[in-house]
Amino acid sequence: MQGNEIITEIFQKIEKLRKLAPGEKEALSYFMIQRQWMLEYKLSNSGYQPLSSIDHKRANVPYSKTLLDWIQQFPQESQLGALALGLSVHYITEKEFNNFLGSCASQINSINTEHIRRREQGWKIIPYALTDRTDIYGKLVHRIGSEGTSNADTKIPGPLESFIIQAAMTINHATGTQPLPYERFDLKPLIHSLLNKTYLIIEDWSLSGRTMGADISDFLHLLKVIFSTDKIRTAARSARFHLPELMVVLPFATEDALKRIKQILSQSDVGYSLRYHVITGFVFEADDRLAKGCTPDFIKNLSLCMPRIKWGSEAHNACEAFARIFTASSPEFAHGGKLDEEILKYGYGKKGWTIVGFHNCPDNSLPLYWKPFRMTSNKDFIPIFPRIISKVSHKGTGDEIRSMLDDTEQKQKILESKVIKVIKEIEREQG
Repeated sequence: MQGNEIITEIFQKIEKLRKLAPGEKEALSYFMIQRQWMLEYKLSNSGYQPLSSIDHKRANVPYSKTLLDWIQQFPQESQLGALALGLSVHYITEKEFNNFLGSCASQINSINTEHIRRREQGWKIIPYALTDRTDIYGKLVHRIGSEGTSNADTKIPGPLESFIIQAAMTINHATGTQPLPYERFDLKPLIHSLLNKTYLIIEDWSLSGRTMGADISDFLHLLKVIFSTDKIRTAARSARFHLPELMVVLPFATEDALKRIKQILSQSDVGYSLRYHVITGFVFEADDRLAKGCTPDFIKNLSLCMPRIKWGSEAHNACEAFARIFTASSPEFAHGGKLDEEILKYGYGKKGWTIVGFHNCPDNSLPLYWKPFRMTSNKDFIPIFPRIISKVSHKGTGDEIRSMLDDTEQKQKILESKVIKVIKEIEREQG
């Protein structure tokens, strides 16, 4: 069936649409068909990867057929809201993503040029992603020409939290708190990896800022411990080394996420004046979310097209119906042993984003789009954009890091002498 035929079938199946007058049906169906064609065009040119890898090359095409099958899983009384939300998807294609990634790369290269202008010799960018389940790492580091990234398929060496944990273990080893018989816990490579470096932290998108913010806080705590005393900082500067900078790269972000991340950076206390940059490609506005008094643009337009249907209420009803389906089987939405139904309705952050990327669906978006996860054993509900889990923890490794880097006075004295010694060794080696 063609898209317009399937939309007609959807009108026949949903009672509230069947009751519309012929002229109303015609106007509303035309409006919906235009939206469906736009989504289908995007998906035809940039299939949803979590499905295309296991299904077919152009996943979710035709979108109208996928939409019909998905809607019919909802109770009859909430299918109208599901239809509105299924057509409200803000789908980001691979081309769009790459364009905004290119914008980020241009901003990074401008900052690099500034380092050269200041004659900061030997300055390097060290890129890390928050998760190893992303292909944006290779795409970005190849574009900025970071050392060792001539291959566009460069794989991430490990997520940021893995680096932080190993660094904390190295410090514990160096101070005798937790001796480890491995060369990889030598303090010298760690200090060398921090001096004259900008740590570039990238996340494909940040809709709440919680995950990125937690990992940034952990990294800043690590810097505070290593460069904790005036003697260490003076030794580094005397050797003409610059202390680490930070660059946060978000091809897609929300205003809330940016506010949270910038606040963490501006209030950071690492013992020295931290230079940092926050680079974004595209900032989402409230028109792409449902909860917290906001309504997606498409649903606003539906209300203009057919004002006697309360489209916003219908959309919320669909979220509530979905939550009822999964209330008994959603341990990942439980906090302190108690299920958070608002998260089950509106996603992490409870903002109800309608955003889907070609490579994955954010868990801040409406769970009715992506739950259950791809490859799940739960077959009771088939999501329209099944999500691949990219990062399990939304809290960072803060508690673990802080317990490993317990700032006792004795430990700081030991660390201070060893870090200064390493700085002097690196200075001699570099002439």
